[in-house]
Amino acid sequence: MGLTLSEDKKTLLKCSEDVTNCIIPNGVVIIGDGHCVFPSYRTETYTENHGRNGKETKTRTEQVDNTRLVSVAIPQTVRYVRSYAFNRCTSLRAISFPDGVLSIDGHAFSGCKNLLAIRMPSTILSLSNMWLFQTALYNNESNWKDGVLYIGTNLVASKQEITNCKIIEGTRVIAADAFYRFLSYKCSNSQLASVSIPDSVVSIGYNAFKDTALYKDASKWKDNVLYIDHCLIDVKQKLLVGDYQIEKGTRVIADGAFAYSGALMNVILPDSLQTIGRLAFESCFALSSIEVPYGVFYIGAWAFLRCSLLTSVTLPSSLEYMGGNVFKDCGILSEIKVFAVKPPVVDTTLGSNLDKSIPVYVPEESIEAYKAADGWCEFTNFLPLKDKEKKKTASVIEEKVEVTTKPTASKTAKAEPKPEKTAAPVVEKAETVVDTAVPEVPKAEPKAEKTAAPVVEKVETVVDTVAPEAPKAEPKHEKPTAPAAEEPKTAAASATSPAKPNLSDVKKSAETKDYLVTQGNDGSITVYRKNGNEWEESDNAKGSLRELAAQVSFDYDKSWTTRQFGAKLIDFVNKLS
Repeated sequence: MGLTLSEDKKTLLKCSEDVTNCIIPNGVVIIGDGHCVFPSYRTETYTENHGRNGKETKTRTEQVDNTRLVSVAIPQTVRYVRSYAFNRCTSLRAISFPDGVLSIDGHAFSGCKNLLAIRMPSTILSLSNMWLFQTALYNNESNWKDGVLYIGTNLVASKQEITNCKIIEGTRVIAADAFYRFLSYKCSNSQLASVSIPDSVVSIGYNAFKDTALYKDASKWKDNVLYIDHCLIDVKQKLLVGDYQIEKGTRVIADGAFAYSGALMNVILPDSLQTIGRLAFESCFALSSIEVPYGVFYIGAWAFLRCSLLTSVTLPSSLEYMGGNVFKDCGILSEIKVFAVKPPVVDTTLGSNLDKSIPVYVPEESIEAYKAADGWCEFTNFLPLKDKEKKKTASVIEEKVEVTTKPTASKTAKAEPKPEKTAAPVVEKAETVVDTAVPEVPKAEPKAEKTAAPVVEKVETVVDTVAPEAPKAEPKHEKPTAPAAEEPKTAAASATSPAKPNLSDVKKSAETKDYLVTQGNDGSITVYRKNGNEWEESDNAKGSLRELAAQVSFDYDKSWTTRQFGAKLIDFVNKLS
């Protein structure tokens, strides 16, 4: 069919210009290598006059629009689309990407002036500026909603005149330059002064809000850092010095957020974090180590590019996907610790010039899997994690628990002490996941009699599960907080019902033996978990909803927001009772 593939058959490099309907073979993972995959050329002959030396006939070849290609069939194996992949395919009117595609790089559709529709999968984790402004899709006003262009669950562009934007619930990715205008666009920078980002967003592209009115508003910046709705957008690189602790509740670090913060020596990542964007810490030359907390499931390409003093990296068991060259030019990186039982999916390589002989510590039972996995197989020195380190991770084997139709205490995500043990084992402090889709809800006032209660430290027991090939909007490895093991209750104590939280401002609620789920009048969902004679509000509502759903055999859609999930589960539990 005139296709040129890489030696390993995983990359489509080029398609001949006489192809009308291109069928990419199964097994291809990458479309393009940064150049046009479907080029068309024009060759012409011309004469150069050299005066007394006579004339010379020459030929020259130049790239022109590909007017022959009308369709491209993309297999389920494709994960990445490189820059300029479909450049100047002027007869291409529609294209459909299958589920499983993780990223589409810049200028992918540059010059595709007749492109009317793009089917974008829900698995996308990174979108560069695809250069859509020349396409029919971009220029069709019916495709725009309130001055914003969405493709599937992705926000890809905005109108220059909009002053505020409430991004629709369910949006996952905000593309690079979405609200930013280059001078080459021949229009002024966006007047956007306010924006609302829903909890469903897991990725924010490079310069998404650069030079907007919001970006320029000094009151929006906190200690030289710009946050929008629990997303860290950017920092003032020259003013960020020494150590910095990212705000609790932050879910997303946008592409390039800390890039060139040369005086940043240490950064503390919050337990609520889900994703670290492309080039997020590029050229943070003084950064010496990084510990990524449990809950992060995606790290973008070149995230730690040129962190030349970086020596140690710790990656959590929740990590599922990593872009290419995450540690490129980290010349003295001396060790990597990975607590994921299943090797995270890597785009080609972790660092093309990284020393592959450095020790890589992984769960002992997973060493062979890492040796065989793309990206990881380049390393030659895999070592098992130490027993003490294993205790601090989610890399434990999931215990099988029977689920009855009657609600019972959940065993899915917390391991109860076995009957033969008389004392609870000491569990070292680990990470806490904060659900990204939980809106802030005022907590119930604590009752006076509870003030004297001893402080119960939160202990985590996390169950690692095998990640599927397709990414999810939230980390798959939910990690609820488990209370410390209690002594067996007496009959009198078990007969005492805990005081319920204040339900005066609740639209509806449902209660089981161990859970109380409420929906506020504003639609917000709050989950309480019973701890002895007290109800404690869960700091991971979606994870708790999943536990409860497992108890009562409730089938749910993983794409549901916390509000959708909670409302449907309340109705289901009430029907059971």
